[in-house]
Amino acid sequence: MFSNSQHDTSARPFDWWKETFMAAVKSIQNVVMVLLPWNDPVPLTRAWCVFEVFATAYTKSKFHVAMPPSVSSDFFSNLVGRPSIFYEVLAKISCTRSCATLESDRKLIFEVIDCSLPDGMAALDALVLNMIKTYHDRAMAAVADLEQGATGTVPSIPSVTLSATADSASSTDKSTEASKPAPVTNARDVAMLEAAQWSYTLARLYDDQGDHQLAEPLYVFCVDTRVSVLGQLHPSTLLAMFRRHDNLSYLGRRTEALALAQECLALREQAGCPEQDILSSKNSIANALLFLGKIKKATKLHEEILEGRTKALGESSPETLRSMNNLANAYKQLPEVEKAEHLFSQCYKLRVQYLGENHPVRLQISFHFHALVLV
Repeated sequence: MFSNSQHDTSARPFDWWKETFMAAVKSIQNVVMVLLPWNDPVPLTRAWCVFEVFATAYTKSKFHVAMPPSVSSDFFSNLVGRPSIFYEVLAKISCTRSCATLESDRKLIFEVIDCSLPDGMAALDALVLNMIKTYHDRAMAAVADLEQGATGTVPSIPSVTLSATADSASSTDKSTEASKPAPVTNARDVAMLEAAQWSYTLARLYDDQGDHQLAEPLYVFCVDTRVSVLGQLHPSTLLAMFRRHDNLSYLGRRTEALALAQECLALREQAGCPEQDILSSKNSIANALLFLGKIKKATKLHEEILEGRTKALGESSPETLRSMNNLANAYKQLPEVEKAEHLFSQCYKLRVQYLGENHPVRLQISFHFHALVLV
């Protein structure tokens, strides 16, 4: 069965369709789901498509995902600009949202799935999530691999136009350039920077997923490439270096992370970067010092960072509140429990006031505050 009309399905009973779909999938041993549109795939909104995903899992067939070239290009262009969009797409995946022309079909499909799989619909969501992640990671890795390039087993991804002068990034990555660097026009350099950008984006996603070992060589390639093409003082180079520090911290290599954070701070100061970038680097240094047991030095630096962020951003800024939380944590480790408790309490109240009860930054301080009280 290559395709099947969704019209007039009532001409045959549900059991006939169920058995036909199951037998067809088992015979073919492969199912391809087309992600269209990429930010809310239509197949996952149709109950019979969901049943085909179930048949794939039940018959232990191979499950693949694909995108048309134009859609793939749009998806990866958005991904480069904002890596977190990948998780926004995954968060929308829920097979229980699917509908059918006949409501009775939908109910029967859900019953079959719930009775046949240990975790029912949740198992299908996990299957789809895993396959989209696999498609994404393999495709990104192919684009980021400058030497090997895409292979026949990896979806072809059209070239994406990238800025050679700055990254398009989330609020925590934004950096205002002290001066406008000249655009890169050499074809080879542009290609190198494009590969570095893909490497950076994939590394960020690997870090977010906890795959820090996979992220490390991608950060190294990105930093080395940008240093070679753009120079050490370019904002994009410094941004990649800053994220490389985070990766080293995740890997538990605190001494290396501290050295890189100190180097990044010196270069940002030399380049005349904005004060908030300077404070971000100082925050990285303070956190590394804290992990290495140099608590007094870390505390002094966190006090400086909090003062700078409060003055520049105000007490309601999430960055200011994070700094307040970091300083309170440093006081706790000195230990200066009264100072820590006072600052945690102040921070908690401000976060509830400005961010609301369910903001992730508010929940973070709530956890630290209650941990301190329990001690």
